[in-house]
Amino acid sequence: MSLALPTLFCGIRFDAGAENDGWILGSASFPNQLGSPDADSDYVDVTSYVRSINIDRGKSRELQRTAVGRVSIVLDNTTRLFDPLNAAGTYYGKLLPSRRVRIKLTHPTTGTQYEVFEGIVTDWGMGYQQMKDATTTVRVSDRMVDLRRADISLTTTAGLSSVAVNEILDDAGIVARDVATGLSTLQGTALTGSTLSALEKVEDSEGIGQVYASKSNAVVYKNRNSFFSDSASNTSQATLGTAALPLTDVSLDYDADLIRNDISLTRTGGSAQTTSNADSINDYGKRSYTKTGLMNSTDGELSTIGGTLLSIYKEPRVRVRTVTMAPQVNANLMTQALSRNLRDRVTVNFTPVGGGSAINQDGYIAGIHHRITPDGQMTSAFDLESTEGYDTAFVLGSAKLGTAELWA
Repeated sequence: MSLALPTLFCGIRFDAGAENDGWILGSASFPNQLGSPDADSDYVDVTSYVRSINIDRGKSRELQRTAVGRVSIVLDNTTRLFDPLNAAGTYYGKLLPSRRVRIKLTHPTTGTQYEVFEGIVTDWGMGYQQMKDATTTVRVSDRMVDLRRADISLTTTAGLSSVAVNEILDDAGIVARDVATGLSTLQGTALTGSTLSALEKVEDSEGIGQVYASKSNAVVYKNRNSFFSDSASNTSQATLGTAALPLTDVSLDYDADLIRNDISLTRTGGSAQTTSNADSINDYGKRSYTKTGLMNSTDGELSTIGGTLLSIYKEPRVRVRTVTMAPQVNANLMTQALSRNLRDRVTVNFTPVGGGSAINQDGYIAGIHHRITPDGQMTSAFDLESTEGYDTAFVLGSAKLGTAELWA
């Protein structure tokens, strides 16, 4: 490896719980308000005790829900500093679930600092290995776990999908957010139960919307057009696999899991909007995609969304699924590993073992993984969604599928 590890900042806020400017139960908030972040100085720097760290965010493939982002931090606990049963410990009484954690990495050559994760502690796991060593594994989850645990009860106002998202987050008391203006027009809907379930209903009603937690733990909502309207998604941000940005591993798949050739979408008070493709059903068998109880105001909008979903998923595609890199190879690769975000578009270009034509595909980053190990090594990986289905199903300003406004 030619570069040192990025400089790690691992901070735990022992003196404050999950409720803060970004998570205030029972409060009102303003739409699109990101909240007032706390300072790094509010966190106790425990970096010198970190032995290893694993970070996982996002999802692994299309049509999945975004998973709860998780971090596993292994701390040296040979002095029982991170043992909640040690009454003599510096942090005794403060080693509690829901303490806030912030992780940043500073580029070893440019000095640029990148926030890579923020969340709350879900578990302090202590281990005593052969009674000679002691570690505490701190498990941390992002805002998605808050969304799952917080219940709401409200009737949303009729309007764009983003109106419903903001009202749901308001009812849950979540301030930190980045909500894109929705495209689907929704009817007012009574919602009860978990905040996450309510937001997933809005996702489905948007067509291909997405809710996830940002690196700084704000709730992000993307409308179905964001792959084309967001600059980091509509233009490739890097070409990975070249000599300048080498990859250690590339995995591709070509399977039937993502085939959907029988689409049925039904809104509350409406009739099922169905569309299917006989050739695909004949070739691969019937593979259904069914959603009911959607919030959309009109059947016509659902019919359009269903047609687009069918166009994207009726055929299998050879997809670059995951790319893995060793960021310490060079400064530019380190920059890519640290700076990329979910939904960023990247190009993968490499020549497989055995020769022949190079494989060249664009993909949207669906998942991000970082591993820093005790031997001083770092690996990063991106799970990718293929852009091919989107690009062939609809292109803004084109006449794909007979209408330039299909996805608008």
